[in-house]
Amino acid sequence: MPLPLNSFYYIRHGQSESNAARIMAGCGIDTPLTEMGRQQARDAAQVLARLDIKPQYICYSPLLRAAETAEIINDVLDLPMMAIADLREHFVGDWEGMPWEVVAKLWEDGGDPPNGETFDDFYLRVKSAMQSALVQPAPLVVAHGGVWQAIKSLYAPANYFELDNAVPHHFEPVPEHAMYPWRIHKLSLCAVSGDLLREEKEFSKKID
Repeated sequence: MPLPLNSFYYIRHGQSESNAARIMAGCGIDTPLTEMGRQQARDAAQVLARLDIKPQYICYSPLLRAAETAEIINDVLDLPMMAIADLREHFVGDWEGMPWEVVAKLWEDGGDPPNGETFDDFYLRVKSAMQSALVQPAPLVVAHGGVWQAIKSLYAPANYFELDNAVPHHFEPVPEHAMYPWRIHKLSLCAVSGDLLREEKEFSKKID
């Protein structure tokens, strides 16, 4: 298997300035969180604090938007932390700083980003990073949307779903899944009762 079958939590960074501006930012552009992004991280910390089985460790991308998200979450969880350089977002070369709408069309055309990191190299880098992270017991991985897609593409490249900013997900090992050996649950709090909610993602339902 590409990755150790250990339970882990994953969260994309909160809204960054580049997200708000709708520009492409891989690891070539490093922008901080917006105030909304900081609040999203604080909200995520409250979700994670309600878990019966909490993360034991935080592994995070050293890019500012992810590091800041990890630090805000850890103000509540108070866990050991480790930066993993290979959790950085995909370096997309000439596409860095371009409007999202333009990049989306280029992406549909296929091929690697010009003067950037090839998809194969990016996926190998993420695989190495996750292998390092999963040595830790039940880690929380704080990284990027592209890293999320790379993890899934190690197993099932045809499947895709968007990952919102600062929404925790739990990856539960399910070795009998032939294609994708985790069941994925989105974690949130009920707006009325404050109870922890676990919503299984359709992605993992469809690949039993």
